[in-house]
Amino acid sequence: MNSKFKMFNKIDTVHGYCEECCEETIMVAIVSDFYRCVGCGFDLRQHINGSIKYLKLDESDKKWIKDNVNNG
Repeated sequence: MNSKFKMFNKIDTVHGYCEECCEETIMVAIVSDFYRCVGCGFDLRQHINGSIKYLKLDESDKKWIKDNVNNG
């Protein structure tokens, strides 16, 4: 496999329903349990309670990502 494409094997993607664009879509992990819709670019939080749902981020979620994700 071409080395340019090997990095894509490690990208965490899921299929789910985006609350923002109201579409079934692919979502890419930003960090664990936080995803971005590839359709509209909206950030969502994964919630598991008998079924998996993707919820809009609130301000505390955004603050946690900002404080805990290394941007470098």
